[in-house]
Formats: sequence, C-alpha cells, structure tokens
Amino acid sequence: MLALLDARGIAKIKAIGLSMGGNTLLHLASRAPERVEAMVIISSTMHFPEPARAIMRQTMHEGQSVADWLLHDPTDMSFTAADLSKITARTLVIYGDRDPLYPVEMGVAIYRAIPNAQLWVMPNAGHGDIFGDHKAAFVTTALRFLRG
Repeated sequence: MLALLDARGIAKIKAIGLSMGGNTLLHLASRAPERVEAMVIISSTMHFPEPARAIMRQTMHEGQSVADWLLHDPTDMSFTAADLSKITARTLVIYGDRDPLYPVEMGVAIYRAIPNAQLWVMPNAGHGDIFGDHKAAFVTTALRFLRG
C-alpha cells in the first residue's frame, strides 16, 4: 500500500476499510502513522479468532488452494494494544453487535487501543453490515467523520 501511495505521489490519506480493507488500514496506520490522516474501519480485527479461521477455512477462492486458506499461523494478523497506540489518525471504529467473525468486544478493544478513536456499534448488524438498513446512516456518518 505504501509503495502504491508513493508511486501515485500521495503523501497522506483519508480512507474507509471494510474487513480486510480495515485490517490493511490498521497495518498502514500503525507502521506509517504520518501517512494516514483519518480512517473509518468497519469489522476489522486485531487478530483472527478461531471462529473466524474456521469460516475462512471453508471458503475457497479461485486460484487459491486449501493450504492458502488454512491460516495456521496465529501471528499472521496480530496487533497488540501497543501496536495500535502508535496510530495518530482520527479513527472511527464501526462494528456490528452480531458479527459472526469478530465479536463486538474486539471492536471495543481496537477503539480503546487507538488514541482518541470513536466507536459506533450498530445494533442487530453482522460483519460489514453497512449496506442494508444502516446504509444511509453509514454514508452520512463516515463522510462527516472523514471531513473532520
């Protein structure tokens, strides 16, 4: 991601990341805090809990073998609170309280670890559930947040 931003001459970003996109933003913002001004992360995680790993193992994508999706390594996605405390970006953490992959407590942990983060827990919402009943509120909230 940093190489892409460098190639495009982009010094700093405001971004929205859903699930793995949010995980990517967590990596970027914790490793190069000066590059992320503001971010909205939806259904992202500090680590892949076993229920999520079990669901991922059942998912096959074209061009990937079962071995690609076994996710044996518990350090493949492993943020600590200390890692996330390095983030300087204004951050809005959005989580559904019915997420089957990542329990809402994970969203609360991210919110608590990132300085000055804000948290929106969507009631009766699942993983990345920003397009259904919550779409209008999400668009309004996310754009207002990114604009500062």
